[in-house]
Amino acid sequence: MSVFDSAFDETVTSWVLVYFTDSDPGKEFEIIPRTRISVQDNVELRPRLRVKVFYGKAKLEAYVVRESGDYYYLKENFKSLASQYTQDMVLNSIFVYDAEFQQKWECSLAEIEEVQVPAANGTMVLDPAVILEQYNTLKVRFDDLYRVQNEMRSTIVVLVERVQALTEKCERNEKNKETKDDTKDKTETKDKADTKDKTDDKKDDKKTEKTPKPKEKEVEEVEEEEDDDDMVYIGENRTPIPKDVYQTINWNSCSAATRKLLMAVFSKDILATHSLTGKPSPAFLNANKETKKKLDATKTSDIIDIVTRRCRVPATAVRNAITTKCADENKMCKKRKLRHSQ
Repeated sequence: MSVFDSAFDETVTSWVLVYFTDSDPGKEFEIIPRTRISVQDNVELRPRLRVKVFYGKAKLEAYVVRESGDYYYLKENFKSLASQYTQDMVLNSIFVYDAEFQQKWECSLAEIEEVQVPAANGTMVLDPAVILEQYNTLKVRFDDLYRVQNEMRSTIVVLVERVQALTEKCERNEKNKETKDDTKDKTETKDKADTKDKTDDKKDDKKTEKTPKPKEKEVEEVEEEEDDDDMVYIGENRTPIPKDVYQTINWNSCSAATRKLLMAVFSKDILATHSLTGKPSPAFLNANKETKKKLDATKTSDIIDIVTRRCRVPATAVRNAITTKCADENKMCKKRKLRHSQ
């Protein structure tokens, strides 16, 4: 966990420490201006409030840790605030606030008004009976919310277990199907090759027997299998990936698979100085910041293609993962430059 001085801007009046859910380990927390958060001005940024943060042209999901007008307070207490939030997040991993829940809760609190009755001396005092009734009403609402939370927790645990079981079953079925298809294709290819060899031998006995394998190469290209140079070629543009890296990719996680492929195709310097689109972010049009170059479109297209197919996710999820990875590498690059300059 770290914080970067290069993010400080004297014109900003409110800063927010946020937690990004899809960032690499150790890069989840960041101090950003409130203006980069997509939320109404009248909504209070309470801890664990789920928000959308502008990152380039993308909107990344994040959770509020702490808001403050003092940037250096957040910087000095960065590690303690992040550690405390991590502990709270583990204890409350199912039930989190969002803007809609917060507005409903504030409306409920606004309904409770101080009820005054005239006293003997003509002054106005609070009626204890009315206050007690309002307190009991609020307590019942809170108990209902707590009960709903526990029901949601149990339901979500059951659903997660079912999804995991179905995912494992689908993976087993897919592997079995791929194995059967491979066996069938290889058998057909071998039969055709043997037939062709016999025909050639009859025409010219002096020729050496050869077993052509053009069909096997076509199958390998479609299924992204390794070639003779220990590389795997993905997508229509046949972007090369080292076989040992490709075999360790976790296809159960869209973000993890995308980051693995990006690191195999691009260097850290390229990821730090380039972006998916190469266009300036709308949030920084007036900041006089240098526009990043665009990543090789053929390679990013192949990465998006294979991740959407293997992880079964929409292309927007892969693009967001690419944007997040470039942002993380950019922060790490700035940190390295600051360390070397000291």
